[in-house]
Amino acid sequence: MKAHENLVKKKKEEVTLMSEKHGEAVAVISRLDYGRPGFRRWILDALKTIATGIDEAKFVIIQGGLVSSKHLLAKLPKGAGKKRAEAYEELVEQTAQNLARLLPEIRNKRGHLVKYYIFTSPATNYDGIIGKEVAARLAEIRRQEPYNLDDVRFWDETSGRLDLKGLEKLREFDRGDDLWVVLPHRGVAQLGGVANYSVRPERFIREKRKQSKQKPPAIWSSDCGGTSVARPVGESSEPWMSVPMAHVPDETITTENQVGIRVLEFRLLEDRDPPVPEFSFRTYSLKDIAANEREMIPVPEAATPVLKETFAQLKTYGPRTIGRLEDVLGIRRRTIAREIARYNRSGLQPKILFDGNSQRYDFDPEWIQWELRCPLPPLGELREDKVVAAACLHGGSAFTEYEFFLNRVPELILESGTNVLAIAGDLIQGLYHYLTLRGEVVPGFESYTYQEELSGRLCAQVMLKVFRERFRGAFANFSSRKPSDEELRSLISACLILFLFRRGNHDDWQTRDGHEPLRIFRDTIIDTVARGIGKLLYRHDIVLRGLRDLVAEHVVQCEKYRLPSGLCLEMFHPYKARTKASSQRAQECLETSDCQLIIEGNFHVAVAVEEWSATHGQRVVLQVGTIVWMTGFEKSLLKNLDVGVGYVRTLSHKGRIFMSEVRFVGDTVRNPDRGPEKARQVFHEELGI
Repeated sequence: MKAHENLVKKKKEEVTLMSEKHGEAVAVISRLDYGRPGFRRWILDALKTIATGIDEAKFVIIQGGLVSSKHLLAKLPKGAGKKRAEAYEELVEQTAQNLARLLPEIRNKRGHLVKYYIFTSPATNYDGIIGKEVAARLAEIRRQEPYNLDDVRFWDETSGRLDLKGLEKLREFDRGDDLWVVLPHRGVAQLGGVANYSVRPERFIREKRKQSKQKPPAIWSSDCGGTSVARPVGESSEPWMSVPMAHVPDETITTENQVGIRVLEFRLLEDRDPPVPEFSFRTYSLKDIAANEREMIPVPEAATPVLKETFAQLKTYGPRTIGRLEDVLGIRRRTIAREIARYNRSGLQPKILFDGNSQRYDFDPEWIQWELRCPLPPLGELREDKVVAAACLHGGSAFTEYEFFLNRVPELILESGTNVLAIAGDLIQGLYHYLTLRGEVVPGFESYTYQEELSGRLCAQVMLKVFRERFRGAFANFSSRKPSDEELRSLISACLILFLFRRGNHDDWQTRDGHEPLRIFRDTIIDTVARGIGKLLYRHDIVLRGLRDLVAEHVVQCEKYRLPSGLCLEMFHPYKARTKASSQRAQECLETSDCQLIIEGNFHVAVAVEEWSATHGQRVVLQVGTIVWMTGFEKSLLKNLDVGVGYVRTLSHKGRIFMSEVRFVGDTVRNPDRGPEKARQVFHEELGI
């Protein structure tokens, strides 16, 4: 792996999570699963901190799994009759009372209550029938003494819609302006176990589209299966997302992997024609905290040395037999048992309980559920990375969105404060598969040389547009004197973005003819950018030696790259076809890569997939679409394309991602056609025939 850590300059020393917010936001959680051993109060505390202290949510959605039906109903006496019915009513009441006490009161910065909108799933492995009754009773209790809070709404079962304030103008164009939640209405076993994270959410959306007469929403939020996937509009007729779980998993069902809180930010780009809604998907991962929560169990100061060593064993290794404790601590088991019994009688918390079935000691599980506190990573210690990502520019294609790339991409880089542009392959169109004869190459670019020069100039102009804007502001600090060469080099380096790229299959076709792919492309970028900066400096009567070498340091061909935070970025361009399951190729990259941030191209389909592993922590795959709006091959197969670029932002702590934000941008595409038909038309007009 090449190390270029010093090239990406931070614009701000202090990271603030709110700095990226442009629109309204909604916090979405799923699967509190009250009644399950994995229910945690500290996750609700984290929700309050994130929804108001870090982000600023207009409201909170509880998307399925308010309770765990299976675990609650297991507490009822077996059989039927009056006794079971009375126990059931008491269970509903007790559960609703406990949740009313546990749900934090959330207020925004203006002091207004932030409302909870609860959706339940009747599937027996989620809320079941009891979930609906608990949710309805919970809303009643919160309005009564001692709470007097009108902040809980039981909105719907299985599916329901919520208006997104600020998108109302979409109604004028007969488009949805709301968020539609859809949940499973039957058990997972009936759906079949699936390995692809996108299969379940897409299936529920597809079923709802077919059964409903209502017009589609602005965005879907689907499933309660513990995944974190997001897709833009394009191949998918509407954007959609799935959300993480909000409990500590004690068992894994199908695809459950994510623990955390998702914040959906939305705004309307009214200057577009027609107006376009833009969505940002932020995931606050709590899986690292959940995996290490036992480390947060406090050791009472009054504990004896034997108890302190016992605490250390239980915190590190979990439940232990008395024999194992005796072997490790080198203390007789009678002494250990006596110390534990004396400690439990003292009233100190948490208690250490003995399980007769397994013959092991462990901390009181109810104390862990209700009383354990787990803080979020300190905001001042978070490291920030931002990347604008693209793939499949296909320079020389008759159907590339050249104006979009030249204008919208530098605009996105500037508005987001990004310092890295990464393109994951297929920089040129290529000539194989009779693309020229099929009319898919711009006339005059039937050459690898010309295509690489074209793509190089396009990327160079993006770099120069960003550079000129940043240099203008930074150079104002030297109005009274000329900067030294060292100051000037530092200034230029800070204003230049880092451009990362790798080869794709269209780029590699020319290797069959003995050519080195993208050599001309890189040289063209370096020469064009250096020439542009040189002209700008000349206007200020400045000449800098070694300018080309300085620019060359910012144009890097690689597959892996170490970001300033320490996170590893890897770019993939698999030589494969897309699949029906939109997340499959992204998940294959996760299996192959050892990096935390992955950019993937080639499939002309955009999707963001997150996955946690014990080794690497939270990981993000941003599979970007394409800059071409059509290819003859995909058109013949009835395939739609996701046109645009992606943006990803991460906040990490000690090399582990805490927050990731993803946005898909393709709002100014125009579907141009620069094929031979247009050239023939111009030629005929010139001849007057």
